Amino acid sequence: MGYFTFAFGLVLLAWVITSPPLFLTRIIWHSLVPPRLPPSELLGGPAFDRCRIIPGVGFCEDATLWERAGAGDVVLLSCDRNRLEWNTVMGPLKNPNGKGQLFTLSPDSGEIAPIELVGFPVESDFHPLGIDVVDEDGTLLVVNHQRNESTIEVFALEPTGKARYIRTVRDEGLVAPNAITSLSPTSFIVSNDHTYTKRHHPILNVYETLSGHPLGWVSSLSLPSPSTHNLTRIPLPMSFPNGVAVSPSRDTLAVASSNLAEVLLFPLSANGTLAPDAEAELVVLPFKGDNISPAPRGDGWIVAGHPYYPSLLRYALTGGKSPMPPSWVTRVRRVEKEWEIENLFRSDGSFFGTSTTGVVVGEKLVVPGLYQEGVLLCDL
Repeated sequence: MGYFTFAFGLVLLAWVITSPPLFLTRIIWHSLVPPRLPPSELLGGPAFDRCRIIPGVGFCEDATLWERAGAGDVVLLSCDRNRLEWNTVMGPLKNPNGKGQLFTLSPDSGEIAPIELVGFPVESDFHPLGIDVVDEDGTLLVVNHQRNESTIEVFALEPTGKARYIRTVRDEGLVAPNAITSLSPTSFIVSNDHTYTKRHHPILNVYETLSGHPLGWVSSLSLPSPSTHNLTRIPLPMSFPNGVAVSPSRDTLAVASSNLAEVLLFPLSANGTLAPDAEAELVVLPFKGDNISPAPRGDGWIVAGHPYYPSLLRYALTGGKSPMPPSWVTRVRRVEKEWEIENLFRSDGSFFGTSTTGVVVGEKLVVPGLYQEGVLLCDL
């Protein structure tokens, strides 16, 4: 609690002097004014009879749909119960020894199953964040925040529930990788949320997070062969770029800017590339977006995130000894010429907290929580 208060006060003057005016407005609204949220709400009504918390997993950062041909769709979950000891984004950095896990969730039955990592080096840390799967061949990419570096792990998913290790991508350009999304079976977009990481620049990391300066970026990653890769930084400055997703039509890249509480929508070229001079369309959110997933049938985006950042930071830095932070999940879609934001799920944290991702499969909504035991499964 003392560290949180000190850090918050330390950068307050820096905010006023150096932060962009737009960010100052949003930081006051989203970080200094706690929102009034219901204990549990689904589509504007009570959620208790339409949502349940599935046990067996916890502390999950990302989720993505795996459309398995002939085997039924499942949601992949990226989880790490050691997060209160090791979180390179918010802290603390106490103990990297505990390892995270990947799971599958059947949205129809609610069945949870662990994914066995076959051949993954036993000496390597495994602290998964962003994940994505290529439906065509089952290639799975996982952002891994190890103790000394951040890497991208490549696996081959099998229908048996195993993930066979293929390779580890190491690159100096993976400064602070957070989320990843596929453009094709061999090309991907990776978000880098900070220039100054908590691992190497703890004070500057706090300042970058709370000042709103656009020091983050996204990179294109290609895997042209089993032993080579190309990582190219795209010179589009962003403020805390977090979740990334590509539309089903492959013509739009969505990036969640957590600091500015907005979604950036970039046009992609016919070959799936993002131009360095691309202009983004902005959608302002009522909370700080974390991860994004495409809505069914290409009807917009599902965005989940954190309505009150101070409570999230306090929970992380006190080892979970403060009230559970709230959740907010929305669907963002264009209605005529305007972007409409529809609230799917909201909670003040007393029912389900720290929402990070929303995945809609048919009439089901799956929501993991960063520090929440269990995963939320709702009937829409």
